[in-house]
Amino acid sequence: MPRIQDKKLLHDLLNNLPHYIFWKDRNLVFRGCNKKFAEQFGYKNISDVIGKTDYDFPWARNLREKYNSDDMEIINTGEAKLDYEEEQVQLDGSIKTVLVSKVPLYDENNEITGILGIYTDISARKKMEEEIKTAKEKAEVANEELKKAQEEKING
Repeated sequence: MPRIQDKKLLHDLLNNLPHYIFWKDRNLVFRGCNKKFAEQFGYKNISDVIGKTDYDFPWARNLREKYNSDDMEIINTGEAKLDYEEEQVQLDGSIKTVLVSKVPLYDENNEITGILGIYTDISARKKMEEEIKTAKEKAEVANEELKKAQEEKING
């Protein structure tokens, strides 16, 4: 397959996956992302993200510092950080829960050149889990009340 087709395939994959994808260099400067990531933060073009850092995004200072700390740990240790949940502030101020994985990126000499991150919005799933938990708790309380009422009726 010619190289131009490889680039098109990679471009199509990145921009059609239902995930937010980005990569940064060792200085934690964004070197690329997919369209979904760029658009989430109000950028029309992927190229608008390149050269930015976490401090150029609408995240709270403590989150920026956490993201940078996580990224530097991956760069310094070479160990991926997989499938963990984070809160992420959106342009409108709302907060989403995302499931994140980050891995080190290597060059041809097996030297770490940066990180690749991918995340998925799991806010709806988290809300549903909370609703199920609340419904279960209410059902358990109702069941206990029913048992009490039946015991009182029998003993009664």
